[in-house]
Amino acid sequence: MKKKVTSASKKVVAAKKRAPVVKKASAVANGAAKQKLHLMDLEGQIAAINKAQAVIEFSLDGKILHANDNFLNALGYSLDEVKGQHHGMFAEPAYRSSPEYAAFWE
Repeated sequence: MKKKVTSASKKVVAAKKRAPVVKKASAVANGAAKQKLHLMDLEGQIAAINKAQAVIEFSLDGKILHANDNFLNALGYSLDEVKGQHHGMFAEPAYRSSPEYAAFWE
């Protein structure tokens, strides 16, 4: 803040303009709006994928976390039947017992 001395030898503090604070708040709000729009776009993409594709989600060790209706209907399972099971339930026994298969899930 700038100080100036008046003729009566009083110090008067001149206030700075507040516009930069308003601009900064506006930029933050604009950034938040952009983030919200980006999130909505991503959610829309995921919804479209789930509507058109058979999707299954696994943990890193191969456990089934979720499967959408398209996947479940295509394979004839319910979510309760597959959730928590290992990916191996969908693999041929010979492949499931192979070193390559075991290494993939390590």
